[in-house]
Order: sequence, then structure tokens, then C-alpha cells
Amino acid sequence: MIKRCVECKTEKDYPKYFEFCPVCGGKLEKLTMKEYIMTMYDKGTAVRTIAGNIRKNPLFVCDIINRELAKTNTVPNYIQTEYIDQIRPFVSDNDWDGKLKPIKEQLPEDCTYDTIAYVADMVRREGRLSHEEMVNCVDNAIREGKSPEEIMEASGANTYIVEREIVRMIREEGVNATPYIQAEYADDIVTKATAGDWDRKLRTLKDGMPEDCSYLTIKAVLAANAL
Repeated sequence: MIKRCVECKTEKDYPKYFEFCPVCGGKLEKLTMKEYIMTMYDKGTAVRTIAGNIRKNPLFVCDIINRELAKTNTVPNYIQTEYIDQIRPFVSDNDWDGKLKPIKEQLPEDCTYDTIAYVADMVRREGRLSHEEMVNCVDNAIREGKSPEEIMEASGANTYIVEREIVRMIREEGVNATPYIQAEYADDIVTKATAGDWDRKLRTLKDGMPEDCSYLTIKAVLAANAL
């Protein structure tokens, strides 16, 4: 849980039961994930450092920053603007399946996934729904318990955005995780995730589960159990 000390302003991922700062003894206040990410970004912290601090994928962090800065039409400082025109045709193709890796392989080696994802979101905002409208559509569908496939069809969002929002809303808003979990695997995932030797990588959990156990199930179970 991300908390900030009201005295020394230290921000860190503390256990839930921590009420006072171990550095100065000041009272700890809870920050939302978005508040923490934007505070660290504004301080000039690298995206991958932020992601490591909160144990999230860097693309998750970038998406939060992109959404917030889009409100003021500000381009994030990590975006390689020189590649935007090269990326646009790939993500504008109606046959694009939403996967970033095939696009990355056709661009200069130093072009980052962060930049590709940003341009993809920018193109979506220029389409039938703004990014904010699309996310709102996704969120409302999640509250209704619709399947990921139904959500993607209704909103135009890709798998990454839909799964990210499902996990965020389970973790932050307490929405019902049941529609997104293969129930037969839930107990085993919790057991493996609470074992002392788990390395905090989703891939490790996936490798230890039956082949048909989805990443969404794993992420939803972890979010539902605050792991």
C-alpha cells in the first residue's frame, strides 16, 4: 500500500498495518496508485523505477501517466516524438490485433514499447471514442460483470486495457472479481502467491498452473486477495 509521511514526505509501499513513518515517526497517509505515480513522475522519476516500486508493468505506469497528461494535451517526457509518424500507420490498421511486439520489430531498435503504446492510445482517442470515454465505457461494463470479449466489442479497447482496468477496479474499487476468475484455480494461486519463495513474477505463477489457467485469472485472484 503506497503511503506518504505527512512530516518528511517519504513515499513508499508500506504494509497495511504501518501507521507511522519508520524514518521520522510521522503519520502515514494513504495515496491512490494514480496519486503516487503522478507524484513520482512530476519528481522526474524514471517510469521503470516507479513500476518497480509498485510492482507493476512499466506499460501500466505509462498508461496512467498518458491518461492524466492527455487532459492537458501534454506529451509525456519519455515519448520519442520522432517515431510517432512511423508508428501511426501500424496502429491505425483495422487488422491490427493490439499486440505491440510485431510493431516493435519493424521499428528502429531504440524505439520503446512506451512510445508505441502512447501512439496507439493517441490514435484511439482520435477515433470514435476519446481515451477517457473508452475507459469509462470499459469501467461501466466491468461493473456490470460483462466478459472481456463483450467489453472489448462495446468499447473498442484492446485486451491490455480491459485486463488492466479489471485488475485496477478489483483492487481499488472492490468490484466483483468472480466473472474474471476461473474458480477452480483460485485457491491454488493464493497458495502459491503466499509461499515464501514466490519471486513476484506472474510468469512464475503461470508456469505452475494448468495450461488453460489465464493470466487474467491470476491477476484477478491476486487483486481480490490484495497480493
